[in-house]
Amino acid sequence: MKKFIAAVLCLICIFGFSSCNSFLFKLPGVIVPAVIDGIGKYNDYMDMSVEELMSLSDFELHDALIYRVTDKVFSKSSFKEGLDSLNEKERVYYICENYEMQVYDGGLCTFFFNSQKEELEEIFSCLEKIGALEHKKLLEDFIAENNIDINDFADINSGGTKAEFREKYDALSRAYPFDDFDNAFMELELLDSYILKYVRENIGYFG
Repeated sequence: MKKFIAAVLCLICIFGFSSCNSFLFKLPGVIVPAVIDGIGKYNDYMDMSVEELMSLSDFELHDALIYRVTDKVFSKSSFKEGLDSLNEKERVYYICENYEMQVYDGGLCTFFFNSQKEELEEIFSCLEKIGALEHKKLLEDFIAENNIDINDFADINSGGTKAEFREKYDALSRAYPFDDFDNAFMELELLDSYILKYVRENIGYFG
C-alpha cells in the first residue's frame, strides 16, 4: 500500500495540481487521507538536501526517492528520455525499485509485461551493482531453464484494446511457471535492503 500511494502521489503531482483535484475525490475513501497528506510530504521530499535525505529513516528515504526519481522520469516526453535523464546511480535505483515493485505487485509475469526495453536489458547488471547476486542468479536461472528470450517482452503490452491487453497478459502468465519464480523470490533477502544500502552508499548522487 505504501508504494501504491507513493506512485499515485508522484504521478498526480507530476501532472500538476490543477488537474488532480477531481481525481483525488474519486479515490477510495481509505486512500484519500493518505494521498492528501502525502502531497505535503512530496513537496518536503523534493526540497531536501543530501544531508536531510541521509538523516531520514529507511521508510521515509524509500518514499522520498520514489518521489524524486520518478518525478524526473515522468517529467520528460517519453520513458526513454526520462530514464536517460537520470545519472547512473539513479538509473540503477529506478530499475531495481521498479523490478521489486512489479514482482511484489503481480509477480515476475507483471514485470515482464509492464517493463520497457531498457529495463529488461539492464535489470541483470543493475541487480549486480546493488549486490543482489542471489536475486540476479534466480532471474538468470529462470530465464535459462525456460528458454526465454527476454527481448520478446519489450513491446508485449503496446497497442490493442483493454480486452486484448488482458488476453495477452493471461497468455503470458500461462506460458511459464511464474509461481515457482515468485515463491523463490519471496524466500530471498528483501530486495529493498540491497536498494537502500546502495542508495545510502551513493546518496550524493540523489541530491
